[in-house]
Amino acid sequence: MVSRAYAAIAASLFTATRVLAQSVAPGVGAWSPALARATAATVTLEVQGVCCNVGGSGVLLTETGLIATSARVIEGARRVRVWLSTGEEFDAVGALYYDHRLDLALILIPGVGLPSASISNSDSLIVGQRLLAIGVPPDRGATVTDGLLSAVRTEDGVRRLRLSVPIPLSSSGGPIVNEQGKVVGLVVAAVRGGTQRFNDGIPINEVGGELGRLQGRTPTPFVEMAYAEVAYERVAVPSPGDSPIGIAGGIARTNPVLDLDFRPLSGVSLFFEEQYSGQRRVRDRTGYIISLSPGGNLALERTNRREWWDQAAGGSLAEQELQTIYGIGNSDRSFSAYTLRPLVSTIPTDSWELHIEGGQYRYSSTEEVREGEVTPGIVPREMFSAILAALPDSLPPEVHVSVLDAVANRNQEVIVRFGGHESRQIPVPRDGGECGANVPTRNVQVDVVQGTRLTGTDTVTIVVLARRPHVILEGAALGMRSSLKCAVIPGVVP
Repeated sequence: MVSRAYAAIAASLFTATRVLAQSVAPGVGAWSPALARATAATVTLEVQGVCCNVGGSGVLLTETGLIATSARVIEGARRVRVWLSTGEEFDAVGALYYDHRLDLALILIPGVGLPSASISNSDSLIVGQRLLAIGVPPDRGATVTDGLLSAVRTEDGVRRLRLSVPIPLSSSGGPIVNEQGKVVGLVVAAVRGGTQRFNDGIPINEVGGELGRLQGRTPTPFVEMAYAEVAYERVAVPSPGDSPIGIAGGIARTNPVLDLDFRPLSGVSLFFEEQYSGQRRVRDRTGYIISLSPGGNLALERTNRREWWDQAAGGSLAEQELQTIYGIGNSDRSFSAYTLRPLVSTIPTDSWELHIEGGQYRYSSTEEVREGEVTPGIVPREMFSAILAALPDSLPPEVHVSVLDAVANRNQEVIVRFGGHESRQIPVPRDGGECGANVPTRNVQVDVVQGTRLTGTDTVTIVVLARRPHVILEGAALGMRSSLKCAVIPGVVP
């Protein structure tokens, strides 16, 4: 699977992209002066949360530090760091407003004379009008997505702007501007029935309506936020005596009889570096949290971010983000959203979404839409590592997992054969904090199990943690090797 992803990146080096770095989009050269103020007011957010660091964007609405962003960008935040276009860095004081239904948050940084955006009346927008979405992901130049306003709709009492092209996940919370460079909306993720779309925005008038009510309000520190309106609340790691959650009973062999407990995955964060033949390498971050819906249904949320590097060129080629929400105890319900953001002009922007529910799937990308039936109990390919991690402590000699590879439009059976136990050292954050590229680590000794993963003709040797969660700690295939650089595994690694 990993080698196929590498092949896709390599092949895409010869094609063009719609989203370019450094504030440039096709045909908008004449807009640059008008865009200068909006781009200067667009800020980078790095959110230190429960499982891992999350990047997003926001826009300064006032010179005194009021920032509008997506509620989902700051959800679960413990600390929010903000970078301005000037290079200045701030710690946000807290949140003045948070509405999960709107996907709107207003946060505050201390400052005066800051570069604020110019606002326009979003009620004057016309379908077919040309708009730009601006984002400034961490450690990168601004990205600008050029599209048309395809619809203005009211759904569940919330007004939404629909753009004609998908917006990169890194632009979440950033401004949507008109041809005059004035902000008319905010990039958000529209959520319906547990699924997300990433080409939506909320009109800026919805934001402006809250500003008058915030005068004199004291910001709430992020660590004190209750997130009462959040659709999912965090669930604590289970105690050893808790009964497992998942499909009951049986020998762990095929999907319908897997005895799974996903709860030990909550709070797990893994940071890998993958080396491929030639000069390609990848930085890979994966984080998990367990969520609880208002109806009491549990879900596993998996976030994976990958950065492709070309060592010969000495720079990044592209960034990928893949988010998956998987219904625990109901493997017929899941949602995945993928975005590839190029950092060189020869790689095309790519995105897709996959919905599985009730024995049906729907796959939609910028190129096609496919629908069809799936085998009961099948899981999306991106959930395979989580399924493996949720197996019982007493691993069976062999496990078969049926997965749907929606991109390749095929079902696959993945076979994992487990071997002997041994002891390994793995790196964990020295200060007990979060994992990252340059985080100081210390080694701890853990028990591991060796294994072999077979998918068709592809064979990958793996090493997994002996105790649940059986997270993959090492992997190697022909032309690729994956090395763990940092791990946070609550309840297992001190």
